Amino acid sequence: MAALARLILAAGIGACAVAVVATVRIWDQGQRDERRPADAIVVMGAAQYDGRPSPVFAARIDHAIDLFHDGIAPRLIVTGGKADGDRTT
Repeated sequence: MAALARLILAAGIGACAVAVVATVRIWDQGQRDERRPADAIVVMGAAQYDGRPSPVFAARIDHAIDLFHDGIAPRLIVTGGKADGDRTT
């Protein structure tokens, strides 16, 4: 029984350690500014509702505009498509 308890404890500590390392690495990456000049800024498509961008799409567009204004690239390219029933793309 004691061996099983130690095994469960070790697995729990290991899982916590993995979660902490992943959290630290994600936070560290988020703090880096890796902008560099480019030929174009590509905004990947996301949902839109009758011509109004979803919050995710709006955030992507806003970020691309900020990069454009900072002189990172001279062009913006917005991707996406039109599904059945959409009036706009």
